[in-house]
Amino acid sequence: MMRKVIFYNFFPTKAEEEAAKARNSVHQVTPLYVVEIRDNRQPPPRLDDVWIEKVVDLNSISTGKLYLSHHETFDHVLQHWTVEQATHMIVAGNRIHVMIMDVTDGNGLMSYHGENVFFEKGPHYDSYALGCKDLFEKHVFHMGDEIGLRWSKEHGLFQFQIIKNQGDNDRRGVRNICLKI
Repeated sequence: MMRKVIFYNFFPTKAEEEAAKARNSVHQVTPLYVVEIRDNRQPPPRLDDVWIEKVVDLNSISTGKLYLSHHETFDHVLQHWTVEQATHMIVAGNRIHVMIMDVTDGNGLMSYHGENVFFEKGPHYDSYALGCKDLFEKHVFHMGDEIGLRWSKEHGLFQFQIIKNQGDNDRRGVRNICLKI
């Protein structure tokens, strides 16, 4: 089994050393590209059934993005992408426009795509963001709602489902805080 990793350049070329010396700075270690390596670890469970579970928070609603960790991104999303697609997003810092399919029971299949639906590097070094503002505009989310995401290799899109809706639970007759853009 192959997996994708970021390859780092710890040793600058002579030209990079001289350029850093001319700028009066130190050579910065930056990712050069994404490579595939043979993965000798025990194979993961069938990825068709693995969902990335997230809890809806104020940050997700206010930014219109769901943030995924490095582990979630590389093990559950980029594993299904080509090296070129992963390099285009990670190294070049480009936004990849994707499609999200809502597969929540009872909602019927609803797809989201367009300018506000994308996958990109997150604000932190080891985070990635799924822009899903259109999805957040259609659904009413409550603090603590649990949702699931997974990359569908056969359809080439993210699948989304609501796992647990906190809005259905009342605490002493008071509804949880409801968030909607």
